Amino acid sequence: MTSIPLASTARVRKGGRKKPVVPHELPVEDEENEPPNKRGSVELVWKKEDVQRPPLPEASILQQYIANKPDKWGYKLFCRSSVDGFVHDILLYQGATTFETHPTPLGKGEKEMNISAKVVVALVQTLKDPKNSAVYADNYFTSFSLAKHLRSQYGCRYVGTARENRISHLPLRPVKEMEKKSVRRGELDYVSSEGILAARWKDNRVVTVLSTDVGIEPKGTVLRYDKTSK
Repeated sequence: MTSIPLASTARVRKGGRKKPVVPHELPVEDEENEPPNKRGSVELVWKKEDVQRPPLPEASILQQYIANKPDKWGYKLFCRSSVDGFVHDILLYQGATTFETHPTPLGKGEKEMNISAKVVVALVQTLKDPKNSAVYADNYFTSFSLAKHLRSQYGCRYVGTARENRISHLPLRPVKEMEKKSVRRGELDYVSSEGILAARWKDNRVVTVLSTDVGIEPKGTVLRYDKTSK
């Protein structure tokens, strides 16, 4: 069994950020004739000073591999937090058993949803008052069916950025068309269907949002950086 002490000292990186001083090697206690590792009685715990994680991807079957992250191996956590930044519920991704350990079980129809929608539903179920709550999420989670389900089943409002392939049935201007240089930044297109607003506008990129919480009004004018007139 390996015990990992907390770092009690810190040093300052270039730029003023503090960086914890973390030991690279720790002794391993021999419990119940535990066989020694390849390094004898010493086990490598952290490969980087500022990253705390198990030494090998095989250390836990719950670890996930994400190729585009600086640290490829880690645990995937889905969190519900309030506007003040406090986390109120956490869901650890565990593959097929992810939702079996959550305190509120999914309904029969909800079990057939895709993983991203089920995550939102599971975290909404632990809200004290869903009918007076609004959920905000990014395009990994957002879909037309999810926004509709949360409103009809829980009375919960939803706002989230959306991927084009998840709302392709809505008559919005195509993303490729709005990306053209002839379309000015700030141009907007929107449609309302079954009480759900879908809005798409051109910013630095084309952005699409689904909402059952706020509407398209009021419109306003904002100042934005323009490199052509700097």
